[in-house]
Amino acid sequence: MASILGAWAFDAFEGLGAGGALSLIIGIVASFAVGVGRMAAVFHLSRRRDQAVHDAASGEFRLRRRSGAFSGG
Repeated sequence: MASILGAWAFDAFEGLGAGGALSLIIGIVASFAVGVGRMAAVFHLSRRRDQAVHDAASGEFRLRRRSGAFSGG
């Protein structure tokens, strides 16, 4: 919404017909949606990888603790 208001403030709609204005708005909304989607995908993949690392490390910690190899101090 702010991008559309910014485009209006900088006269991006000046001289455009209804089709041009609609195309500009659709382009702004579509690029915003692509950006949000990519950031969500990066966050989700990063979080899944972090969870796998956490699970592996906690499993290793439990094995060392049971065997007495970890002083825990």
